[in-house]
Amino acid sequence: MSGGVTLPWRMQKLKVGAPTLSYDNIKKPLKCPKGKRWNYDALNKEWSLVDAEKQPTPSPPAVLASVVTEDTTGLGNIHIDGPAPSAFLTHHIEASDTFQGICLRYKITPLDLHRANSGFTGENLHLCPNPLKIPRPEPTATVVEGESGLSHNELVSILLRRCSGMARNEAKAYLMLSDWDLNEALKDAKEDGF
Repeated sequence: MSGGVTLPWRMQKLKVGAPTLSYDNIKKPLKCPKGKRWNYDALNKEWSLVDAEKQPTPSPPAVLASVVTEDTTGLGNIHIDGPAPSAFLTHHIEASDTFQGICLRYKITPLDLHRANSGFTGENLHLCPNPLKIPRPEPTATVVEGESGLSHNELVSILLRRCSGMARNEAKAYLMLSDWDLNEALKDAKEDGF
């Protein structure tokens, strides 16, 4: 068989006027049924459909709370309550950006980036919202010191070294019961056979 022959069933035709796919409106909410409205719970990051007349369930008071009761965003009948998203930075996606590059630039894990942006899947930046929400790093934990000037983790480590065979959670429990007094925790552990 000669490879130069073009058979009609081997010919592919390109449709020039075919519609193209756009991800611009992928985050747009669905229209709500008559007498209902969308309610967004910012703490659980969940949308629910509730009666339009029903007031939202009272949530615990938040310092940075934003409540939207009318359509100011053009998104329809939506109610947003809960803390304002001030724990995020924004990153406008450029053509040269890559998913891993963004994670490395902001020193975050891919899972954190997915969670902050409504759990989009994959690494395709065309499928994620623009601008991206980048979670800010958690503030560093303050060191809580006991009476002796040692932190709780240091006290747990000392107790673990002195009592062989004790698990970390057991050592922490002994220290918590003795109000973080190392000598009393050691005495209680020795009485229990450690």
